[in-house]
Amino acid sequence: MIQQQQIQQQQIQRQRRFEVERRDDVSGPGVGEAISRVAEASQNLLADRLDLIKVEVRTALDEKVTAVTEGGKSLGLAAAGAYVARAGWVTLMVGITWWLSRAVGVPGALAIVGGLHLAAGLAMLAAAASKRKQAARAASGRLRAEETRRREPAGVE
Repeated sequence: MIQQQQIQQQQIQRQRRFEVERRDDVSGPGVGEAISRVAEASQNLLADRLDLIKVEVRTALDEKVTAVTEGGKSLGLAAAGAYVARAGWVTLMVGITWWLSRAVGVPGALAIVGGLHLAAGLAMLAAAASKRKQAARAASGRLRAEETRRREPAGVE
C-alpha cells in the first residue's frame, strides 16, 4: 500500500517535470535553452531511476525479512513438534516395557525394548554411512562417472 502511494507520487512528479510549456513566440528555442532542457531532462531521468531503485531495494528487503521470519516460525514449530513427539515415544516405550514386564519380568522387558532400539539405531547409522559415501563420490565426480559406465553397452570403449 505504501509502495503504491510512493509510485503514484513519483508518477505525478514525473508528469510535472516533463510537461511542455506552450510558447507564445513562433521562433523555436535557442541552442542554449535546448541544451539546458536536455540537461534538466537527464537530471530528472536520473532522479526517477534512483527513486525506482529505492523502491525495488525496499521491496526485495521486505521479501527477505518475511522469508527469514517465516523460516524461523517453521523451525520453532518443528522443534516444538519434535519435543512433543519425543515425549510420546518415551511414554509409548514405557508402556510397552511395562506390558512386556508382565510376561518376561522387568529386566527382560528392558532388554527387549533396548535391543530393538539398538538394532534400529545401528541400521540408521549404517544407512547414514552409505549416504555419506555416496555424497562423497558425488562431490568428487566419481558417482557420475560410475553411472555413465553402467549405462554404456558392454564392450564399448
